[in-house]
Order: sequence, then structure tokens, then C-alpha cells
Amino acid sequence: ACASYDEASQTLCVSLVNRDVKQDVQVDVSLADATVKQVLGADSISHSDPKAANTWNKPDIIQPAKSKATVQDGAVRITVPRCGFIVVRVKVQPR
Repeated sequence: ACASYDEASQTLCVSLVNRDVKQDVQVDVSLADATVKQVLGADSISHSDPKAANTWNKPDIIQPAKSKATVQDGAVRITVPRCGFIVVRVKVQPR
């Protein structure tokens, strides 16, 4: 997991990886000093085969997809796809 915060826009970006090949993982991210107000976007990359890769001949084997994240009680709930990577951008309000 990795996160970065832009104080000027009060935007948090969270990146997560799920290495499980069988199931998606649900993650709740809460902040000690801020409340999540709105999901600005969520994009993921995943494939059922962990060794899948794009090539010059097949450049579309793995493609980015729009994903869903929701605000729950001031936190953000993220579903990370199996064998996947997700980036979620949220608007926060400092406490």
C-alpha cells in the first residue's frame, strides 16, 4: 500500500496491490486526522493469470478499468481485484 496527500487540493491518492489469485480483497482506509468526503475516481489493472503481460503483438491483454470505491462513515471502502492493482483518489476534510 502507498498513499500521498496534496494539501492544496485536499486530495488523497491510495494505491493497493492484491496478490491473491483466487479472490478480491475489501479494504477500508480511515484517517486519524481527516474525514473522507468523496471518491473522485478509482482505476484498476488486473488479470486472472498473474503472469499475463502485454506484448507488441497483443498490446491489450491487460487494460486499465474503472473501479468502484465508496465512502463509509468517513472512510473509503475499496475492493481490490484479485491479481490486481488499484489507485483510488478521494477528497478529504481535515479534522
